[in-house]
Amino acid sequence: MFGGLSGIVMAAFTYLCLDGLNETGAWRRLCRVALILLVVKMSIEMTLGSSLESFAEGESPSFVPVPSAHIAGAVTALILFASTSLAGLHKMRATRPSLPSGG
Repeated sequence: MFGGLSGIVMAAFTYLCLDGLNETGAWRRLCRVALILLVVKMSIEMTLGSSLESFAEGESPSFVPVPSAHIAGAVTALILFASTSLAGLHKMRATRPSLPSGG
């Protein structure tokens, strides 16, 4: 049985970490490390053709591991984050008062 929840969790976690890169201090560093570890985890899973969670369950996992669901979740979060960040940037530019012309 394929659950699919791990892809949704991966999307939420990725989005949280991407948003955390806009912060400062320890939270930003933690989010940067977490994103690096997520990339490493997904790379290992794609290389092995199985999720790391299936190794923890042993020989007969209760769910069929689908590492591509993790990648799909992370990519979806990246697209959503980029689109909302660009929309916010355009909104800021539209509401910013224009500078008077010097002359």
